[in-house]
Amino acid sequence: HTEIMFTSKGPKIVEIGCRVGGDDLLDTLWRVTGVNMMYEVIQVALGVPRRYRIRTRTHTAMRFFLPEKGGIVTAITIAPGLKEAPFLSELAIEVQPGNRVALPPDSFESMGYVSVHGKTPDEAWKHLETACRYVSFEIQ
Repeated sequence: HTEIMFTSKGPKIVEIGCRVGGDDLLDTLWRVTGVNMMYEVIQVALGVPRRYRIRTRTHTAMRFFLPEKGGIVTAITIAPGLKEAPFLSELAIEVQPGNRVALPPDSFESMGYVSVHGKTPDEAWKHLETACRYVSFEIQ
């Protein structure tokens, strides 16, 4: 799998790995293409020839929640309605109040992530902006 970060200077390759991606990537690929990547990986490992006609069924966007400062997480707020939002694919909160978070280079861990989908790339990005406003972390 390949990970790309969009920067002010254009896209930059972050990682190229000979493995199935983590986080929400299997669900995202299924949602976007209808392809079950775990099944496909097994078929490839067994030597079964594969042919694909992939069409985009939806568009997705995802963002990691990164701490703005180091310290102790004192509160996590998820606004009502986000978990039921029709555009939400996945919300993963990987810290809890009392956990210590740090900035690079002391830590490269995220506090979680949110993944959304939409009919167009622009709609997916708008849903992502909305979803991110629904989640906040207090760090002391």
